[in-house]
Amino acid sequence: MPLLDAETRRLLLEEVAREVDPVFFETWCAGLDLVRVEAGLIEVPCATRYCRDLLEPRLGDPLKRAVSKLLGGEPRIVFKVDDDAAERQLPAAPAAPPLPRLRRADPALPGIALRDDLTFDTLIEGPSNRFAIAAGMQVANEPFEHPMFLHGKSGVGKTHLLHALCHRVHERHPHLRTAYMPCEAFISDFLNAIKLNRTEEFRAKYKSVDFLVIDDIDQLAHKEATQSEFFHIFNHFALNRRQIVLSSDSPPRDIVTLKERLFSRFESGMVASIEPPNFEMRMAIVKAKGERKGREIPDDVCRLIAEHFTDNVREIEGAVVKVIALAHLTGRPIDLEGAREALKDKLDPRPRVLTCEDVVSMVAGHYRLSPADLRRHTRKPQVVTAKQVCLYLCHTLLKRSTRELAAVLGLSSHNSVAVAVRGVRQRIERNPSLRETVSHLLAELAQKR
Repeated sequence: MPLLDAETRRLLLEEVAREVDPVFFETWCAGLDLVRVEAGLIEVPCATRYCRDLLEPRLGDPLKRAVSKLLGGEPRIVFKVDDDAAERQLPAAPAAPPLPRLRRADPALPGIALRDDLTFDTLIEGPSNRFAIAAGMQVANEPFEHPMFLHGKSGVGKTHLLHALCHRVHERHPHLRTAYMPCEAFISDFLNAIKLNRTEEFRAKYKSVDFLVIDDIDQLAHKEATQSEFFHIFNHFALNRRQIVLSSDSPPRDIVTLKERLFSRFESGMVASIEPPNFEMRMAIVKAKGERKGREIPDDVCRLIAEHFTDNVREIEGAVVKVIALAHLTGRPIDLEGAREALKDKLDPRPRVLTCEDVVSMVAGHYRLSPADLRRHTRKPQVVTAKQVCLYLCHTLLKRSTRELAAVLGLSSHNSVAVAVRGVRQRIERNPSLRETVSHLLAELAQKR
């Protein structure tokens, strides 16, 4: 079936560009092929179902109107997955035997080595991560259908899942060129490329990857040049039947200063979250970690660790290592008394003194900001509200003076603190949402005392 001639295609796309979002058009529409099947039917070939599902609802009507205006009649527009074209884009599998499961990073590709102990076999599944694991398995087993975005608090197991996903890809699709890397490595790689005037080599290297996994993508916040470069790499993957998987501590829309065109891309694929593990999962994690270390952890010790380490899998595993290490060094069996001794720093019941820094950190985390954001001079509504709430809590809960608080948040005048505190107090009375937020933060801070 012939493509429309270049001039007709150009005129049609110009008409479409008048109706759709400029960023969306630049990203997804400028390079579209259009096929005239017959007088009243135009096909839009799409490399994947993901591209089709993204384009059809936003482009169907504008394209139909453009065709009607320029070519006449009542056209029918069909977005069709071009299987032949998609197959041609798949990298050919080599005749060599599959690569081993435990791989070092390929020096010809970006990325770092995978840890051989972070697999699906060693991943404890439960209500907090079941959907994320299922999504990861689907992407590893059947790549190229859609990008994946994984989010959850630090230490809940995102990195483990990403390593496991990469191992599964090596098993199922050994011919794919796979790369895993932390976002900070991607940023460093890009900055070095700029410094050495090798940006084209940088782009070619990343575009040679079939399956790219980047951990902690929220580190792109505040880095506009790197965001722009990653934006183009992401588009290349989406349009050329390549797989991309990203992780973050926050959902896409909560990443501060992330450009709209990027978070809209992140949200367009499969988004999965991992929550902190429940008590049963924490017990299972302690047991499994002990078994991998060759030691059996008694139930009462498992319960002690599971009750006191509630949010962070990494901390749970670290507690197990401490308990086992002390038992090994003293020659004692693993028991409750020894566990309490090994973990006494974490189990110390003495109350701690709450500081302004604790409040700043808690409020910043609630609003998905960093403590540094609260000290910046900005008029962004989210930051302004968070700063005012922080001042209110420090003043009412810790009884700090307005002069002290002005210094804590870098304000030029203590009068600004007084105004903020009065403003929050008044808004709490008439704004249920803010009242609930402040109550929640007060409860969280009380637990830290």
